[in-house]
Order: sequence, then C-alpha cells, then structure tokens
Amino acid sequence: MRGPVTPRRVLAVLSHSLHIRNFVASGLLDLLRARGHRLTAVVPAAFVARVAADLGGEGAVSVEPLEPHVGGRVRQRVRAVLRTASYVRREALSTYRHKLAVRTRTVRGALEVRLLRALGRLGDLEAMARAAEAAIPVQRSAVALIRRTAPDTVLIPTFIHDALDVEIAKAARAAGVPVVGCPVSWDTLTSKGFFLVVPDELAVWGEDTLRHAVEYHGVAPERVAVTGPPHFDIYGPTWEAPGRARFLAARGIDPETRVILLYLESFGNPRRFARIARRIARTKPIVALKAGRTRAGSRAAGSHTAALAASDAA
Repeated sequence: MRGPVTPRRVLAVLSHSLHIRNFVASGLLDLLRARGHRLTAVVPAAFVARVAADLGGEGAVSVEPLEPHVGGRVRQRVRAVLRTASYVRREALSTYRHKLAVRTRTVRGALEVRLLRALGRLGDLEAMARAAEAAIPVQRSAVALIRRTAPDTVLIPTFIHDALDVEIAKAARAAGVPVVGCPVSWDTLTSKGFFLVVPDELAVWGEDTLRHAVEYHGVAPERVAVTGPPHFDIYGPTWEAPGRARFLAARGIDPETRVILLYLESFGNPRRFARIARRIARTKPIVALKAGRTRAGSRAAGSHTAALAASDAA
C-alpha cells in the first residue's frame, strides 16, 4: 500500500510539442497534480493557452512561455558550435560520422569541423565545451523564474541537442534545485551529442539507455532510473493527442484500468511473444494493432523500416 505523498513544487520544462504530448496529453502531469503536487509548465508561447486549458485546475498549475528563458541568438549560435564539438569528439561512433558528413556540406560547417578537430588534438573537446558553457552567465530571466516558482524539482524532457533547456537547467543548478532529465527517445543518448549541463538524475527508457548514460555520458549508475518509454511514440503527430481522460471516455474505458497497447510491424520471436503475452494478460489487458494487414498498411510499414511487415500469425 502506497504511503502518503509529500506535496512538492515541480517545474516542468516542455520545450517541444512532443514533450507536451508525452507529459500533458498522456495525463502524467494530471497524475502529479492529483497527488497534491503544484506544477509549473514552461512551454513554447504558441502552446501556452492550450496547455493551460488541458491542465487547468484551481491554481494548482501555472503555465509560462519558454522563449524568455532560452538565450538570445548569440548564445544559441555558441551552443550550436559546442554541440558540433561534441559530434567531433564522438565521431568514432557511426551516428556522429553521419552528422558530421551533413554538417560539412556547407563551407562554414566544413571550416568549423576542421577547426574543432585541430582543437581536439590539444585536449578533450567536451570538457572544453562544458568549460565554455560554464563561463556564460546564467540568463537573468531564468534565474527569476526559479526564484519566483521556487521548485523542489525541475523536470526536463530533453532532446539534448537543441539546448532550449540549458538556461533553466543552469539557473536551477545555481539555486541548488535538483534537475531530473528525461531523454526523449531511445537514441537520444547515442546520437544527440552531450549534456552541456548534466542532470542530477536521469529517467531512461530501459537497460540499454542506462548503459548509454553511464558509458557515453559518465553518469553514475545510481543516478539513473529505468522508467520505461514515454506514453506516446515520439515519431507520430506531435500535439493533436486528445488527452488521456478524453481518449478513454470516448471509448468507454475505465480510467483505472491499465492497458498495454502495442503497435506491431513484426514479431522478432513469435513463440516468446505469445508466452509472455498470455502470462501478462491474466492481470492486464493487451490491445495489439498489427500493421501491414492492408495494402496501405504494408506501404506504411515499408516506408518506416524499409522492409515488409511480417505475417499476422504469432
């Protein structure tokens, strides 16, 4: 039996519509609010009104625009160079060789990469990049945001490479507020460069992403929690999810029922899948959508995986 929950103030930095879907439309922030936590959501200005309407609720939630806290053009340009430095530092990995090949298609990009490679011969490029970031003063608006909202925790779903959350993360760090990072994708930790500001804690998809956090980002294993993937696949439409309550109500599903929803193009090991599914289905319903059963579905599966969807039989 779960004990009483101590209410906390949570500042959630949702810098992209995908983060909004995974944390708002999924009902996760509603769940936190229902447990007595006070929430501040920082979102792109274009989404403030819609997120406020979805989260609304007797002052327990406030929604603020992100743009005042991302840094100006000069800071963003500097961070783009620091991100490229990370790609150069990691170019032994194939994912980064591809990114650098794209980056060097322009004259400026090629010159930038050449200079960074030369600089990398003198020392660790990522250590230099973090030192450069540390020398940039924290933006005053981000400091004011942390003081005004006084969060106990800052929650940052992150792509890492867009650096839109860096100013708030730095302001939280300066104020002694713990930052919890949530890499948004299964490949975020292996293809998006490094953290300019390493979160105090990481919530990751699975054991592989835990290993990536430790091996590629130097995060201590005890600071990484495996929580599972977001509620929605990040590669789908970005914000038009109707919200958990409306989605369930429209289908007559009790909100207290926990359902496993699967989208499948193929079965890697059909017998093992069937064995595990039978065991889990005794206590938790499983709904599976098998792609490729129609001509249009087959075309969609092929465009995603470059292969035909497998047989429907498990």
